[in-house]
Amino acid sequence: MQPESRKYLYDIRTAARRIAEFTQGQDYERFAGRRAKVWTTEPVENTKYLEGRLRGYADGIVQIEVKDHVVGVPFAGIRKAQLVVEF
Repeated sequence: MQPESRKYLYDIRTAARRIAEFTQGQDYERFAGRRAKVWTTEPVENTKYLEGRLRGYADGIVQIEVKDHVVGVPFAGIRKAQLVVEF
């Protein structure tokens, strides 16, 4: 009996994207210590893009460590945020 010849496409983008994107303030607390990318609607420290390590969330402010200092980003001003895959 011949095995069937099948082609498989394994696409992890959809599932990974659902897990990695933040939609609530608690997500920032849950993933504290992980690296993340954050895009803002208004500049924070002269930039609308930050990449660093999440330090937590409290009182509507997301804390992210960028180049050895912690930046407070208002949750309401975050346009998009997602985890950075670390190996």
